[in-house]
Amino acid sequence: MSSSSGSSQRRLLFAALAMDTSFFAALATLPFFVKRAGVLWFGDAMLGVLLASLGLSYVVGALFLPRFQARFDPVRSTRFFGALSGALFVVGSWMTDPVLVFVTLALGRAALGGFWPTLMAMVGSGDRDALGARIARFNTWWGTGKAIAFLVCGSLLTATGDPALALRVAGALMALCVVLVVDPGETSASTGSGAEEAAPVGTERGRPEQPSTGAREFTSALLAVLLGATIGAIWESQFPKGLGAARYLELFGEHYELGVNALLFCLYGGQAACFFALRAWRSWPTSRALVRGATLLLCVGQVLAVFVASVPICALGLCMSGVALGCFFSKCLWLAQHGRRDAARRSGIHESALSLGSVVGPPLGGLLAVVTASLHAPFVLAALLAAGAAAQALLRARRTPDGGH
Repeated sequence: MSSSSGSSQRRLLFAALAMDTSFFAALATLPFFVKRAGVLWFGDAMLGVLLASLGLSYVVGALFLPRFQARFDPVRSTRFFGALSGALFVVGSWMTDPVLVFVTLALGRAALGGFWPTLMAMVGSGDRDALGARIARFNTWWGTGKAIAFLVCGSLLTATGDPALALRVAGALMALCVVLVVDPGETSASTGSGAEEAAPVGTERGRPEQPSTGAREFTSALLAVLLGATIGAIWESQFPKGLGAARYLELFGEHYELGVNALLFCLYGGQAACFFALRAWRSWPTSRALVRGATLLLCVGQVLAVFVASVPICALGLCMSGVALGCFFSKCLWLAQHGRRDAARRSGIHESALSLGSVVGPPLGGLLAVVTASLHAPFVLAALLAAGAAAQALLRARRTPDGGH
């Protein structure tokens, strides 16, 4: 890779880090923003509907906007939708009418459907042999951004003392970080004799386009991403209230909120650690055992986290689950990118499966808690989902002679 091309790739990585940090900081601010007494007050049910509607908006945006963007310059359209999303979050921070809050923030979330899939296609463009390494680096950067976003949210709320102002700052950062987006192929012509023409965004240089990367394998990876996202969303939405304040006080003491967030950090810290580890495993994209092994790891992690009454064991189980989520995401994104001219569209499908889990998980867990009158039931459901997936993975491995390779 030339120095200028490498610089372009690094800018894309910084864009992913900055956007995920800013967006998840904004998302973490929303519960405080919509529960301002005397200004805007959402009950728990309305807050849940808001978060689910944001996830559903992203599903729609990620499915349809990449097709629309194919008619335009990918860099400019990606910058436009990223800036539009941040601007809508800023506008939403001034809203005091619940309907306008829903509409503005949902449109802002949908606009990100025109940012992430195309950015992923840009990262995936280039030499096929290095695709796995590029995806691993990309995942490490955005995963780190998501992990530190909660610290940024806390810092903004502490510094400003006003959730609306904190949301404004996060939205402005979302809009500003789009200047980092560049075409990784636009500099290749200036770094050599000009014999090599820059490949279109989302394709691979030096290789003919492949008609298929295994539709069945891609579908399986999508289902794994959906499963992992659903389980993660159950923990995110139900965990803060799943055991009740009295139980948390018993486990963590006076500052139990910090303990709760520390355990959730173990989940996504494990995911970020997985992304980092995959950078050292060059053959992970072609390993058939990756998703199956991760499914078994998710099952063990969920059983430990749900059924063993120990904070350290729960932390270990969530960390194991996070590693599994990282494997699912990486494999699915690689399959979406590998040898495809329609990489942006397939990345949109990948992102839709990821976001659909965040739509399904919270209401599913909440409904189960209401029906069973048990705050522990959603986590049991998460463990059962993981166990069912693990059983299916074992059956497939037995039917496939080379399932471990």
